[in-house]
Amino acid sequence: GAAADARVHVVDEYGWWAIFNGSGEKVCAQRVAQSLAGIRAEATGEVFLWNREQLLHGTAEQIDRRYALDLRPLGWCPWGGQRGLLGVDGNDLVLQQI
Repeated sequence: GAAADARVHVVDEYGWWAIFNGSGEKVCAQRVAQSLAGIRAEATGEVFLWNREQLLHGTAEQIDRRYALDLRPLGWCPWGGQRGLLGVDGNDLVLQQI
């Protein structure tokens, strides 16, 4: 049913990323970085995870890209046809596009 198909993605300050189904049962968990501050999971299965130093991109099966960050991340931001991590660089608000 719908609860079995639903997915909730959770990250923690120790770099763990866990996925739970709609009933609260853990589907999988993996440590992908030294720390994590946020996650964006798309309906397509694509995921974006970030911390202060980097933005990670991939799927539940594999993180295949890592981007160095030169900004203090605030959160994920879809902006028109673009998408990326919104952050602060000095006094500037920046969208790190993907």
